[in-house]
Amino acid sequence: MKLNDVLAAMRAGAWLHLTLADGPRWQLNDGTTATTVNSTTVAGMIKRGHITGNNDSLFDTVPSQTWRYTGPKEPPQVGNGGTP
Repeated sequence: MKLNDVLAAMRAGAWLHLTLADGPRWQLNDGTTATTVNSTTVAGMIKRGHITGNNDSLFDTVPSQTWRYTGPKEPPQVGNGGTP
C-alpha cells in the first residue's frame, strides 16, 4: 500500500500494528481485515508526525507496537493559488 492510501485508511479509523509472529511486519487493521504495509511506508508516516504510538511496547527502549492517526481529519485542500 502507498503512504497516502494508508493515511486515508487511518483517517477513517484503521490502525497500524507491528506483529512479531514469523518475523516483524506491519499490518494496517480496520477491525475486519489486516493488510501488510512495508516498513518504508510506515517509517515515512512516523517521520511526517501524523501517527502516534499507543505506548504498548514490551520494553521502554523500543517503539510502540500499535499506532493511530492523530493528524488532521481531512487532507489539506488546495486553494485557488495552488497551495494547501
